[in-house]
Amino acid sequence: MKKLFFAFTLSSVFLTGAIQAEDHSATIDISGSVSGANDECFISFTTNNNVTNNSAATIIANLYSKISGLPTQGQNATDPNWIDYRVNGCDSPVAVVLHGTPDDADGTTLANSDNTEASAKGVGIGLFDEKLVPLNINSSHLALNSKGYGEFNLQLVKLNGQTPVEGVVHGSLTIDVVRL
Repeated sequence: MKKLFFAFTLSSVFLTGAIQAEDHSATIDISGSVSGANDECFISFTTNNNVTNNSAATIIANLYSKISGLPTQGQNATDPNWIDYRVNGCDSPVAVVLHGTPDDADGTTLANSDNTEASAKGVGIGLFDEKLVPLNINSSHLALNSKGYGEFNLQLVKLNGQTPVEGVVHGSLTIDVVRL
């Protein structure tokens, strides 16, 4: 009888534990990173007077222009702000890709993310190579020279099929180093 009572009590504990597990769920947040041979790979910037280099990873570009002076999306830059960069410490060939939210016209320039009443309309942030030829956001790979240097340019542009209206322009650009 004692064995039967013990077995009944033990099975009740397991049953209670199972019921409690169903009633009290938990969430586990998992974060971390995976690193490989390119742990020391990093990018640094040299900029012109309208661009501030706050750190090795953050730059602020101040782009000012009049609507009459803006090139149309897809045309070469006319008066851009240049950004030189250098990729250091990589043990394999690399390039950079400029990532951000594309515009709502052709989807080739960086969109104006300012949604306030003061925001510019029909204007995007054009990305250009060292020869002032337009680059496509999210897809153009920029090669480095033999010493690890490269350049791209920024200029406000009129979006195709839209009428530009003066105002505030904001954008966020991520510069990714990619292995070739």
